[in-house]
Amino acid sequence: ITTEVTGELKQEGSARELARQLNQLRKDADLNLTDRIEVWVTGDVNGVLDQWADYLKAETLATALHTTVAPQDVTRRATVEVDGREVELALRK
Repeated sequence: ITTEVTGELKQEGSARELARQLNQLRKDADLNLTDRIEVWVTGDVNGVLDQWADYLKAETLATALHTTVAPQDVTRRATVEVDGREVELALRK
């Protein structure tokens, strides 16, 4: 059994944490489980979005995933920590 945490495994963990945080934002915004959203992720996510964008969109029912600063009219936003780095998340129904 190998207990080494590879770069790929670390990115997968970060992607799962981003999905968890985004789903918490959905819950905090009182969105229905089936509501489609638009997502903004900014900050140092260490290339996670390059490889895991489709996973994040599927897990959060996002129709779009942006890496730019979120507009002012988003439904919910939060600053979270992912793998020791500060990340700004925002979503809009």
